[in-house]
Amino acid sequence: MIPSKISTERLTLLHLTNTHPSHPHVQLFHENWSNLTATAWSLRGATKSLEESREWMIESLDRFDSYFYAVFARYAFFPAAWGRGYGTEANRGLLNAYSAAVGQQSGGKGRGYVEAAVDDENAGSLALIQKLGFERVGWRESEKVWLNGGWREGYWVYGLHI
Repeated sequence: MIPSKISTERLTLLHLTNTHPSHPHVQLFHENWSNLTATAWSLRGATKSLEESREWMIESLDRFDSYFYAVFARYAFFPAAWGRGYGTEANRGLLNAYSAAVGQQSGGKGRGYVEAAVDDENAGSLALIQKLGFERVGWRESEKVWLNGGWREGYWVYGLHI
């Protein structure tokens, strides 16, 4: 199991799980998800209120934390944090924790596989996943979605064996 708290040289990554309205997890989730720039590449888009953020947090936990065979990692950084290596450091920390969990569960004999979905025009995320060693594996077509100011017909899938 991946720990709910992962520490790197400069960062502490927290799995935000407490959805009580007054808990700091809800406020942190809201600060991120209500930021238009930070959520520009999100299919969900920005939230408009603390309550909407909390509802999205609950839905996300219900939808994505119930899978026993997959890890869903989403990230968005405030623009003030862009270009400082936080994305690389955070994702390396998460990948290392995932690799350790796979190794522990398999007695050191298993390998993990991670996929990333990225739009061609999202230069920051493309650079990040390539820096982490992900390789392009295919194109995923989907219903057209409005994303970062334009209609998208699909996205590239990148993979990494750990």
